[in-house]
Formats: sequence, structure tokens, C-alpha cells
Amino acid sequence: MKFILNILWLVLSGFWMAVGYVIAGVICCVLIVTIPFGIVPRVAASSAGPAPPLPA
Repeated sequence: MKFILNILWLVLSGFWMAVGYVIAGVICCVLIVTIPFGIVPRVAASSAGPAPPLPA
């Protein structure tokens, strides 16, 4: 069941969230002043995959 829910999260939310973070990072990196703000969405996009397991 967890596997199915993780796949649903990845397809319905995780992938699109990662794409949004990448776009936001690229927009922020256009100006030299906002490059530090453009690095943060890149890090967040790499962690937008399947939801972490719940603690036991």
C-alpha cells in the first residue's frame, strides 16, 4: 500500500513540484543578485521525490 501511495505522490505531486522548483530556480538565477535564492529551489527540487516513510 505504501508503495502505491508513494508512486501516486511522485506522479501527481512530486514531479510537478520538482519542475516548479527548477523553473523558480532558473528565474532566480537570471539576475546575479538573486543567485543564492536560485540555489535553494534546486536543493528542494532534488528532495521532492516520494514522500519519506512515517516514523514508527
